[in-house]
Amino acid sequence: LTISSRKKKSQLSTSDENSAAVLENSTTVPENSDDDLEKISLPPKESESAFQKVLFTDYDMLLFIENGVRGGISQCCNRYAIANNKYMSNFNPDDEIKYLMYLDANNLYGYAMSKYLPLKDFVWSDNNLTTQDILNLSDESDDFYKLMNNSIFGKTMENVRRRVDIRLCSTEEQARKLIAKSNFNRRTIFSENLMAVHLKKTNIKFFKPIHVGMTILDLSKVLMYSFHYEYMKHRYDSKIKLMYTDTDSFIYEIKTDDFYSDMKDDLNLYDTSDYDKNNVYNLPLVNKKVIGKMKDENKGNIMTEYVGLKSKMYAYKTNNKIEKRLKGIKKQTLKNKITFEDYKDCLLNQKLKYVDMNLIRSKFHSIQSIKQNKLALSYKDDKRFVNGDGITTLAHGHWSLMHLDLFNEQYDIKSDDLINTQ
Repeated sequence: LTISSRKKKSQLSTSDENSAAVLENSTTVPENSDDDLEKISLPPKESESAFQKVLFTDYDMLLFIENGVRGGISQCCNRYAIANNKYMSNFNPDDEIKYLMYLDANNLYGYAMSKYLPLKDFVWSDNNLTTQDILNLSDESDDFYKLMNNSIFGKTMENVRRRVDIRLCSTEEQARKLIAKSNFNRRTIFSENLMAVHLKKTNIKFFKPIHVGMTILDLSKVLMYSFHYEYMKHRYDSKIKLMYTDTDSFIYEIKTDDFYSDMKDDLNLYDTSDYDKNNVYNLPLVNKKVIGKMKDENKGNIMTEYVGLKSKMYAYKTNNKIEKRLKGIKKQTLKNKITFEDYKDCLLNQKLKYVDMNLIRSKFHSIQSIKQNKLALSYKDDKRFVNGDGITTLAHGHWSLMHLDLFNEQYDIKSDDLINTQ
């Protein structure tokens, strides 16, 4: 985009003017010393300026790091809960006091990227490490900066093995020559005189610092696991239940007299800046946008009821709204055609929910509109073993499942193959 004069600016459309305004504002940020207009998109700009890349020369080290890449955990551990506490209008003091809390880590990947990251001088460790050795190891603009952090992370994790070489052919001679190559993968026919030949790469240059990306992922999980096991589980023990977890968030059921009062004891762990200044919990507003701090996703609104079916498929009520999450379904369809009661009906009565969606699809570079009938809600969860009550779950491979016939049938395990745990 080049604007050479005021006269030319008057010829821009409204959307173009908005884009120009964004670019104009971005150049006012002091840290952006590079010219944004020279970059096609944000990721290349940030990946170039983030750090000097030092790459592997040992192929075994590269494979070791590739095998070590692990994303965050997303799973529904417990599938239904109702809160009961003094901040609710229908609070029953005769029943057990329970809070439902949705906690989210501020800019999780940004937090990990602020830590020390591996750069160079990689060597294989001594094979004689003992268990004791391992145990002794030591431990507005907001969205803009978060986007830049995520952009850097994304470029460190790009899998160059997936890159392909595509050649367009307009004659039979060209097509036959390419199809005869040893690295031929497949072909796509667009028309009588146009075909794309997909070739696998014969030479791959591993120029992405995936060791940095792997470390960012692991440091992110260290923060989340430390908060859950070393703080929440340690403080509440059997009085806490993990309902749902995603890469950077937890939904808890907590049995305590006043969770907001508990937060005051450890304000160093939380970002409370989203609460009202004169909130009913008397919480001071601290740690605004501090990376790695846990934030109340509901901004002080009381979560009253939760339904979870599986990863990326859950809903909950607060005292003033209903929130629904459903991966793979358009937001407008989710808003208009799926209710909170549909989630409950699916869970409690095992009733599947299908919805119709109008979509735009591209096939062979031909744009078309289609109507799709898609399964939206399902009570089946392939990430967890659902117990007989339909509410509680166990991790696959849990020791207690080895004695259940249902587990043995599900995984086709014979009694002779079972490990003797007695």
